[in-house]
Amino acid sequence: MSNLQLLRFVNQQRPELLEPVVTNLPSDVLGPELSEILRQSLVVDNITQYMNPNNYPMASKRWRPTAGRDTLPYCALQKKDIKYLADRWADLATTDVMTRYLNLNCLETNIIEGSFQFTPSATTKLIQVGFYNQMGLIEVGDPVEGQVRDRDTAIEILKDTDATLKLVFDLINPNSTFQLTPQKILKLHSVLMKSQRVSCQTNERGSSRLVYCNIGVTRRVSRVNVTIKRKGGNVQFCPFEGVDAEVQAFCDRLNTELMPDVQNGNTDPFAAAAWISHVFVSIHPFEDGNGRLSRMLSSIPLLMKRLPPLCVPSEHKSRYAIALQNVHSNRDGDYSILMNELFRATLTSLESLNNLATV
Repeated sequence: MSNLQLLRFVNQQRPELLEPVVTNLPSDVLGPELSEILRQSLVVDNITQYMNPNNYPMASKRWRPTAGRDTLPYCALQKKDIKYLADRWADLATTDVMTRYLNLNCLETNIIEGSFQFTPSATTKLIQVGFYNQMGLIEVGDPVEGQVRDRDTAIEILKDTDATLKLVFDLINPNSTFQLTPQKILKLHSVLMKSQRVSCQTNERGSSRLVYCNIGVTRRVSRVNVTIKRKGGNVQFCPFEGVDAEVQAFCDRLNTELMPDVQNGNTDPFAAAAWISHVFVSIHPFEDGNGRLSRMLSSIPLLMKRLPPLCVPSEHKSRYAIALQNVHSNRDGDYSILMNELFRATLTSLESLNNLATV
């Protein structure tokens, strides 16, 4: 019996076993045909819509290539603002504080995606002790909000997020020229989504469903198109057949234009972060995890200038989304609104960590 036949049989006869069967299949088994069967077998997040002509967005909201065409940023923060943030970071950047900041970052990036949220006391505990100390996690209960309501599952996702963020740090090597490749992006995604290939998610009404996600491969492989419903029409991301070319163009411009300008001081690091955020989210290379990965990649110019990695706390969620939408709608090269929001969000995160340290 082939793997495909096995999955069909399990889905028909013992559907409760489908998740463990899929979870234990080797990644290289999951080709396009098998992925299509799995998407029919498991309920997929409603952000994903498949080649349905009724779901095509209005002409003004249809996809336009971004990576090779959108103007690089010309805006900049005031130098005193960058210096203030750098000084605050230098004052706090001991090994212990860095660890807690990364813990905070992992929690916040999952909160704003609606993945899960713990109680305030549990969140504080997780920031302080991290995700690997079993004794320290005894007091942490199940998440109280979000799609994932099981503590152990949420902790595994946090570990994956932490591991991915550390891989992004490893991309910055002062002794070699910066080089981001599509293969490195695929690796980051496979680590980030390791525990979420098949997940059980709970909606606000309390009902649960299985969600399947291809990991470590772009939508070009899984052949999935993505749109988001907004007032006035749907917004379409890059069609799946163009995703790989857009990711390559994104890496090329990052390597040859944007990052050299950041290194030379010709481009503001937060302006560069805004460009990366906009372009990567517009491409939407993967079925899930694009927002989280975009914020990690946007941290690269900040890390290169010895600034804290980008962190968008939940209280900034609406302003962050509006700023991203503003850039996506205007496409005029003005990243100032998003740039300023990313700066304020990161500064807020740093100050909240400082307040936690003084409690």
